[in-house]
Amino acid sequence: MAKIWRSRDIIGAEDAQRWENKADATHRHRVSDIDGLEAIIGNQTTNKANQADLTAHIQNQNNPHNVTKQQVGLGNVTNVEQASKQDFNNHATNHNNPHSVTKAQVGLGNVTNVEQASKVDFDAHATNRNNPHNVTKSQVGLGNVDNVRQASYESVEALKREFQEHEDRLNAIEYMFLQNDFTAPIRTEDGTEHTLLADENGRVIVADWKYRMEV
Repeated sequence: MAKIWRSRDIIGAEDAQRWENKADATHRHRVSDIDGLEAIIGNQTTNKANQADLTAHIQNQNNPHNVTKQQVGLGNVTNVEQASKQDFNNHATNHNNPHSVTKAQVGLGNVTNVEQASKVDFDAHATNRNNPHNVTKSQVGLGNVDNVRQASYESVEALKREFQEHEDRLNAIEYMFLQNDFTAPIRTEDGTEHTLLADENGRVIVADWKYRMEV
């Protein structure tokens, strides 16, 4: 691409000679002698200072913004030393009651420290029907009951019916004596009347005879 020369790009012979002579080692320029250099240096210095401040701020581990524990959602956390992972594991696997918990604290204050029966022993006792506690008849309110065989329900009912029949017969006889009348008429199928010994309801007691007590 061809160079395009502008008027400011062209220097005079005097300037060219000066460049050729060059400045020796003793020559010094002031910043103010060079147009715009002071501003450039100032900007660079400011930029470096800003960068240094930023770097220092980034590396500041002392909470430069004064962040609080509430601001990070830890307002209820106390500022105490935390246990190490090893300490925590040792505590978690400690089964020797490290907190000295008492039986009262777990709702077992009335339980005595005795060996408990196994499930097998408990079940064997629960199904034992041979009076393992030696309970007596007096303890169950049967102290006056003799150890004899009891009559069956059927036999008792039969005896009660027999006794009632005898009692009814005696009551009928007693009534007839009191009424002075031992007879009761009945009619057979052929229409014949017979005088029989009967009770007050006409039930036959002794048949084929008649007796009247004279007073």
